[in-house]
Amino acid sequence: MGLQGKSGVLPLLIISNLIFIAATAASCVDGYKQKAARNKEAALRMDLEAKASASIQEKSGVEKKIDNITQELSAGKSALEAADKELLQERLIGQSLREELQKLNKRNAELEDALSKFRAKEPDQR
Repeated sequence: MGLQGKSGVLPLLIISNLIFIAATAASCVDGYKQKAARNKEAALRMDLEAKASASIQEKSGVEKKIDNITQELSAGKSALEAADKELLQERLIGQSLREELQKLNKRNAELEDALSKFRAKEPDQR
């Protein structure tokens, strides 16, 4: 059993070594694929986080602009209400002055009528 026994084991060892090397190579390729997938996922995650951060900052800026516009709108609304009140007061004053002018015109007409009546009687008295 000397040479024949050893020569039967040698092909088995060669085949088992080839299977081991193939399994090791397949494991390395699989590990490389998994590492590449993890790196791709990490890069994608970092990109998404950067976009999310930019979106949050943009949202914050837009919210500040909205707050400023809202404050300006409130200030404008207050100014408009004050102007409306002032306009109403001016209209009331104008109406009051028109009524007073009508009274004065009426009184003036009465006085002119009385003056003409007085002048009409005056030549008779002279």
